[in-house]
Amino acid sequence: MRYLIYCDESSDKGTFYSNFHGGALLRSDQRQAIEAALAAAKLRLGILGEAKWTKISAANEAAYAGFVDAIFALVRDGALKLRMMFTQNINQTRHLDHDEENAYFILYYYFIKDAFGLRYCNPDRQEPVELSVYLDDAPDSRAKLDNFKDYLSSLSTFPVFFREKIAIRKEEISEIRSHDHVILQAVDVVLGA
Repeated sequence: MRYLIYCDESSDKGTFYSNFHGGALLRSDQRQAIEAALAAAKLRLGILGEAKWTKISAANEAAYAGFVDAIFALVRDGALKLRMMFTQNINQTRHLDHDEENAYFILYYYFIKDAFGLRYCNPDRQEPVELSVYLDDAPDSRAKLDNFKDYLSSLSTFPVFFREKIAIRKEEISEIRSHDHVILQAVDVVLGA
């Protein structure tokens, strides 16, 4: 079994909340059907090019509402699982100030590790579960991205993941451009909302 996780983030600092992370989890054998359904919805609704939260205006609001309906139809049918995470600004960490420069990757690590309940995805443990992780363009250096891939792939040896036969190989963690991936566009639109 292989699962795919598409991830997007927004580090916007709002009055009450910041560091928004979102993701979509799906089975790899359902990817083409999900992509086709989302692409058909965009075409039917007249959303040309990349669908993004920042492109929503009064003129295309109804089209984007229809796109969100198509996304949540996939969620309702169990084909797509969406998760969103954010930090509350009231919770300040004084002792972690030195990690602020790594916050992007630290938050992604915990989001991927915990948001989808991966530790429960292989109850019979008969076959291994492999994960592929697709990140929207990382805003950091290659060295930091490579370090993040090492940490994330090390989850395969984390006792709970190891016992459940869940593997994240370093080469299965990659950056992608949302412009080229309609599932990531769906995450962007829901995350923005």
